[in-house]
Amino acid sequence: MAGSIAFAGPSARAGDETGDGCVSSQELVDALQNVEGSLAEDAFAPAATFTSPVSGTDGSEVSSMDGETDPVTLEIEIEIPEVAAEGVTMSVGEFNLGISLPNADKAARGESVADGIVTFPAEGASANAVIPTDRGVQLLTIIGSEDAPETYDYDLSLPAGHRLEATADGGARIVDEGDRTKVEFETAWAQDAASVNVPTRYSLLG
Repeated sequence: MAGSIAFAGPSARAGDETGDGCVSSQELVDALQNVEGSLAEDAFAPAATFTSPVSGTDGSEVSSMDGETDPVTLEIEIEIPEVAAEGVTMSVGEFNLGISLPNADKAARGESVADGIVTFPAEGASANAVIPTDRGVQLLTIIGSEDAPETYDYDLSLPAGHRLEATADGGARIVDEGDRTKVEFETAWAQDAASVNVPTRYSLLG
């Protein structure tokens, strides 16, 4: 659906390794504050339900009987769980998308830090931050050491008849059986502890 956009920045790196094999909530907050430019989205609101104008339930313009185009508003619902292993859910109308978080089995309970942003401190070299926005949700993986893994999996639960495909700009999108775009993922990005951009990309499997 036009307007239902999920943003993913798979690898923003936290400042320093804690030395205890964990990425703390404070390190997550510090990493978000150190991201250069507008790569980290602004949180929309502390609530979990948002409203965003879209063209129509099938991605096309909606016209009135006299031929004029009427605006249509659909609710974007973002569900951020307390337990990371339950994953994040985004719903628009009858469309529902589930997204798992990497290293979720080692994560502590979610902590709301500001404006609806939820962090999931974790044992190991990576942790997650989830930012609800007015257009969807941004998922960030923060790694606490240069020895951390280089690949992080976000498994998607798609409705029947939908598929995930790469886009020419390095992003990705979910389309339905009629090739109508339902969700768009912006180009992957990563920065190191000095806020220097690091090459990264999506790999689509399955």
